[in-house]
Parts: sequence; C-alpha cells; structure tokens
Amino acid sequence: MHAAAAHDEARVARLAGDPAAAAALLRPGCEYLQSRGERALLATTAGMLADALLEQGLVAEAWTYMEIAAADSAPDDLAAQVLWRSVRARLQARDGDFDEADRLSAEAVELGGRTDFVLDHADAVMSRGEVLRAIGQPDAAARSYRKAFELYDRKGNVVAAQRARTVADEVPAWRSAGRAR
Repeated sequence: MHAAAAHDEARVARLAGDPAAAAALLRPGCEYLQSRGERALLATTAGMLADALLEQGLVAEAWTYMEIAAADSAPDDLAAQVLWRSVRARLQARDGDFDEADRLSAEAVELGGRTDFVLDHADAVMSRGEVLRAIGQPDAAARSYRKAFELYDRKGNVVAAQRARTVADEVPAWRSAGRAR
C-alpha cells in the first residue's frame, strides 16, 4: 500500500518545483487505495494530491481530493488533519471566504505544532502565510513565512527553507523586520 502511494517520490517532485509530476505520481496511488478501501493512507495521499493540484491552479480537482482527504482522515491522524486543513484554507481564501480560511489555517498550524513532524508543521505555517497574505495581512504573513523558514532550516530542508525565504522576500514586512541569516 505504501509503495502505491508514492509519497516520497511526490515530495521530491514538489521540492524540485514540479507539482504536475507530484500529481502524476499521487493520482494512481489514490485510485489504487480507493479501490482497496484503504482510508488511512488515502487521506494523506489525497491531501498531497489536492495540494499539488492547487499549486497548478487546478482548483476544482483540488477541492475534490481535499474533500476525500477530509472525509477519510481519522481524528487522531494529525498529519492528514493538518494537510487537508491547510489545503482547504488556501482554497477558501481563493474563494474569498477569508474567515473560514483564517480559522482552518490557524487550526492546521496548531495541530502541526502538536506533532514531532517538523516538516508537516512547517508546511502548515507556510500555508498559513499564504492565507494571511491573501486576506490582506502582510505583517502576519511575513511572520508565518519567517517561522516556516526557521522550521525548515532547523530540520535541514534547505530547498524548502530557501523557498520560504524567497516568498518572504516578496512581503515588505519581512524585509523591514530583518531576515534570519
């Protein structure tokens, strides 16, 4: 089941800046897991696929897979809970539902902070920055991007840390507050 999900390969594709390749790797895994009735692994796989689809601007399809992730994630599967909330928050922000986007992204960060999955937490913080930026809170977005940078850097994920720094550099509040390193 885990081999069918291709999580590691999809993460590498995302780090390489290729969400289409990540989606191509994850889609067959979702289909396979659904055909087998496997829900726990499907929740994470569908959430990852929804994230890759959203990154490509495939919003309708991202909604579909985010809903699968939300429906199939167990309450105690914090990684899946963080993932679907992060994706849904960004989708809600795109739709102009800023209150719901703010609430969901804050929940994702809080849940991520309860785990020892530093990269999942950092991804949630990064998504929160996107939501805060979309709802017109650049100072708060800059703080989120800075926190994501720190988490990625602490974990040694150089590629994601650089991405967080690059995005943060686009926010005037980050520049005026002074960057780490």
